[in-house]
Amino acid sequence: MTTNQSGGANFDKSKVEVNRDVVGHDSIGEQHNYYTAPTPQRKAELPNQPYFFGREEELETIKDALAPENRSWGALIDGPGGIGKTALAIRAGHLAPEGNFKTKIFLSAKVRDLTPQGEEKLEDFMLPNYIALLSELARELGEDDIAKIPENERANTVRRLLSDRYALIIIDNLETFTETERKRVFQFLGRLPSSCKAIVTSRRRTDVDARIVRLERLSREAAMNFIAELAKSKNNKHLARATQEERDKLYDTSGGNPLIIKWIAGQLGRKGCNHFTV
Repeated sequence: MTTNQSGGANFDKSKVEVNRDVVGHDSIGEQHNYYTAPTPQRKAELPNQPYFFGREEELETIKDALAPENRSWGALIDGPGGIGKTALAIRAGHLAPEGNFKTKIFLSAKVRDLTPQGEEKLEDFMLPNYIALLSELARELGEDDIAKIPENERANTVRRLLSDRYALIIIDNLETFTETERKRVFQFLGRLPSSCKAIVTSRRRTDVDARIVRLERLSREAAMNFIAELAKSKNNKHLARATQEERDKLYDTSGGNPLIIKWIAGQLGRKGCNHFTV
């Protein structure tokens, strides 16, 4: 981002490395019971999602892929960084019928976040490889002693744990695994019990036995709703004052990429970015 002659910010999209989907992906909140002590928070619960816009067609495709009569293991969402794969997977997870999936598990291989201050490395909740993913999945299913089981036996152990469960497993940012590790994940998913399904997000397209959802830019209508939601934040007062013409320009400049829209909104008002000029 550079400053133009009027003091505004010229946004150069080529200078931003978008690493992950963060739009609509809020932190996991605590659960409380009025009459008892707080329920311990599961590490791999579906994240809270305070808002979500658009993607109706993609959601319908994923809904069909998760239907019990569908013989594939689920859906693979692919697309460029920041385009909203994580948000879509979480939304689809929340919409999946509780009657079909009594257990919903979210596992992330995400390693970095893009914030207005720049990239931030993630240390918590991150799974670095296939064995770590299997181990966390086992713990979510109640097998706390998974570390004592030989690594080459863990996949079968997890399959047995899933055999009498109706579970939806969401694996986010699989592209951070090596190619060999990704293949092992897809082999595991291909052998899921028929009562279980999965949603995987990745920047890398792979031929798999699942419904592939290619994610592109947000529609203009969905993006305008998203921008309006961002403008409600007290940290985005400059965005709140933006005209419709300026918001349209923001959409065009960002290529309809939600994370870039959010990043630009975070830059407005920072030093050297006093005007809404992109």
